[in-house]
Amino acid sequence: MIKQFKTSTGEIVKGERLIKALNAVADQWAQLGHDIRKEDLYAIHVAEQAKEDALQKMLDQAEEIRAGKITNLTFAQKLNYELCGECPALLP
Repeated sequence: MIKQFKTSTGEIVKGERLIKALNAVADQWAQLGHDIRKEDLYAIHVAEQAKEDALQKMLDQAEEIRAGKITNLTFAQKLNYELCGECPALLP
């Protein structure tokens, strides 16, 4: 679990500010999962259980984010954006 995060501006963030940002990103990720499920943008052949499983996976990931477990670049970028408002390009 992360205890500090270095933003794309070089700032080291920790403590309460980091916790607030992690919670905000977790809330956004959970909301995205609910929005995807609600809109039902899945292909017609996708079973209801698969849709529910996908939602549950996103909700589980949201709780991991909340706990400080940043497991991929998407989560890191969202955290960086929450902290400094920047979303740096991945490729030149």
